Amino acid sequence: MIHACPAGLELFNPARGQFESIVRELVDEAARKMEHGQVESLLLEKGYELLRLLLQGCLNLLTTLEPRRDDMKGPDGALPTH
Repeated sequence: MIHACPAGLELFNPARGQFESIVRELVDEAARKMEHGQVESLLLEKGYELLRLLLQGCLNLLTTLEPRRDDMKGPDGALPTH
């Protein structure tokens, strides 16, 4: 059964890729030879990047949902370009 993706879900693809990368690294033979502390360090390092990507996906989603205001002008009276 194929489920439709909710709008905006693609904005989290970088985070999903990071998560899958972490899982692949954990099931790799090299990870199975690591001490627990080494695995924890690996997860902390890669996990912070995952969290950063999740936050970025959330911010990008909020940006797409934010209504565009055409009435805003800068101090010089010009419309902002960003």
